[in-house]
Amino acid sequence: MGQLALRMSLFLLGIAILPGAGPARSAAGGERAGQVMTVTGLVPPTSLGLTLPHEHLLIDSRLPDEAEDTWALAGRRRPTDERALAIYRAPLAMDLLGPVALGSDNRDNWLLDSEETARRELAEFRSFGGRTLVELTSRGLGRDLAALGRLAAATRVQIVAGAGVAPPPWGAAGHGPDVAALTRELLADLLTGEEGVCAGVIGELRVLDPASERDRRLLTAAARASRTSGAAIVVTPPGRGDPGAEATAILDLLAAAGADLRRVALGRAERLAKDLPRLTALLARGPYLLFDALGEWPHVNTLVSDHDVAVALRELGRAGYDTQLLVSQGVAAKTRLKAYGGGGYAFIPEQYRPYLRKLGVNEGELQALLATNPQRLLTLAAPQGDAR
Repeated sequence: MGQLALRMSLFLLGIAILPGAGPARSAAGGERAGQVMTVTGLVPPTSLGLTLPHEHLLIDSRLPDEAEDTWALAGRRRPTDERALAIYRAPLAMDLLGPVALGSDNRDNWLLDSEETARRELAEFRSFGGRTLVELTSRGLGRDLAALGRLAAATRVQIVAGAGVAPPPWGAAGHGPDVAALTRELLADLLTGEEGVCAGVIGELRVLDPASERDRRLLTAAARASRTSGAAIVVTPPGRGDPGAEATAILDLLAAAGADLRRVALGRAERLAKDLPRLTALLARGPYLLFDALGEWPHVNTLVSDHDVAVALRELGRAGYDTQLLVSQGVAAKTRLKAYGGGGYAFIPEQYRPYLRKLGVNEGELQALLATNPQRLLTLAAPQGDAR
């Protein structure tokens, strides 16, 4: 698309392109293509190094109220007995780590709001070779782009922010914005940003029901914004039914809306780690598979272990899909931080990379998994059309 045509498309969508405006001007001219947008500006893809493609540094996923339907929308079960309520309401402390790890809800656990804690945990990640982290907190869940900029400057870890839409109950339920409004919202994050800080990827998009009108609108808007901006899409299936069918339905919707499936990362792929035929069927359509719940404490309710994921990664690599695999931890709660006994953001470089080596994953495959593949995902493509 020519510069004039793209400017007209963005104008029709209601996104102002101001003369001399840095981020918007670059997008209008396609000048971002081939680079990666971080919270501190554009960088060459080769500078990314070891990259985590789905994490949360600052997030508030506490429920906005205690109504029964709010709990249901969040996919959480409301505690009712006295002990469960006491655990839920108490500040997270050492004596609660055990029950919370086994699934007891704790309101304080859902809040990551300390920049100082995030700074220490990021510094730990960098000490083990980590260089880039993708922060996928959406509006409505405590996203703070200015704080991400401060963290990147303080730790020398490059941070890529996501342009996402919070799901119910944190965002609009049921009859939310139409496709055009959603597209404008995503493009504003990607091309204009907040005080000059732009997102560099579309996501996290949390799908609740691929058959719903709400999610059809969301995925259609994401496909249009991706084509216009060149940004990739990171989407999380709901996990409430058959994970293979859910992932397939999401890909069908994105493809029908014009998305390039090679620019899509499907999250929570670990749910299918024991079903290689279904994983390969998804990979054959072109997307990345993102195994993004690594490093969680194993317990009696664990269905798929980090070992199961490691075996799947090894076998998929041997089958020729090593260029489409991604790993991350999806940290979004205090119990996942090192400060609270978890693996932190350093889990993959510190513990999981050596474990993959032990299982026979070679250095070339590790390089692809931890650096080359996320680098390719995050590199902005040339705009492919308008968002009508």
